[in-house]
Amino acid sequence: MNNEQMEIDRLEGELQSRKDTLKRVQGSCSHEWEPTLYEPETYMEPVFSHYEEHGSDPTPVYTYRDKTKDRWSRTCKKCSKKEFSYSQKAVKYEPSF
Repeated sequence: MNNEQMEIDRLEGELQSRKDTLKRVQGSCSHEWEPTLYEPETYMEPVFSHYEEHGSDPTPVYTYRDKTKDRWSRTCKKCSKKEFSYSQKAVKYEPSF
C-alpha cells in the first residue's frame, strides 16, 4: 500500500469516528429548536420534448426545467442537528394580539 492510500484510509477512519461522535451527541441532546425556516428544495423535472428516429422503436427526448418542492427546516441551538420536513399540519388556533 502506498502512502496516499494509507492517508486516505486514516482520514476515512477519522471521518467515521467523528460521524459516530456527532450521532451520539445529537442522540442524547434535549433539543432546543430555533424558529422553523422555509427552504424550498430545487430539483430538475423532465419534460417530454419529442421523439427521435422513426420506425417501430422511437426514442423519447426530454428537456429539463427547474422545479421547487416546499420544504421546512429547523436547527437545534445546542447540537446543531438539522431536520427537514415536506409536510405541514393545520394550526387550529392562532393567538391574537
